[in-house]
Amino acid sequence: MKSIYTGICAGVALTLIFSVHVSFAHVVVSPSTASGGSYQTFSVGVPSERDATTVGLRLVIPEGVESIRPNMKPGWKIDMKKTTVSDKELVTEIVWTGGQVPSGFRDDFIFSAKTPSGGTVIWKAYQTYSNGSIVSWDQAFVPGVTFSHESLLGPYSQTVLSAAAPGSMDHDMHGGGPATSQAGMPISHTLLLPLIAIGISLACYVRVNQKLKL
Repeated sequence: MKSIYTGICAGVALTLIFSVHVSFAHVVVSPSTASGGSYQTFSVGVPSERDATTVGLRLVIPEGVESIRPNMKPGWKIDMKKTTVSDKELVTEIVWTGGQVPSGFRDDFIFSAKTPSGGTVIWKAYQTYSNGSIVSWDQAFVPGVTFSHESLLGPYSQTVLSAAAPGSMDHDMHGGGPATSQAGMPISHTLLLPLIAIGISLACYVRVNQKLKL
């Protein structure tokens, strides 16, 4: 009986913990939520999952996202593609090249921007490897559908925007925004599943001991 309870508990805990690592295995733009009409720091988490080095990243800037300012990144060349709309110059893409993210490692690419007043921002990114392959992170997420590490397609990221606060668009506060983890995810999201797993493990441990005493 003890082994059965222990096995179930371990399986649940490991499943939850493993799901955190799976979420890190994609190119992810964070945070996943932000204030509308505000200046926000975004982080693009880029893992090299193949037997090759990541040598380039292209991020498409969604319509309505303005005032793009990438952080300096030693070893990488940063280009911003622009277009002019109604006499206003807008950044349409950020392209990082010349650097390296070796296989089995990851890195963060940081930039700040002003968000639209509300809605959902969709981030499409394109990751270039040293062997010439390009992984397109531009697919809609479909529940139950998984993306293989060998696939050249992956899900895009989304940032859900809350309603713009009064006066929030009047100040150029570049560099603000919630803290992110080393995985490029909001800290609260990163810790949530491990904490749940620990809680379940402790509850199972107590339950097993109670059964044994009976």
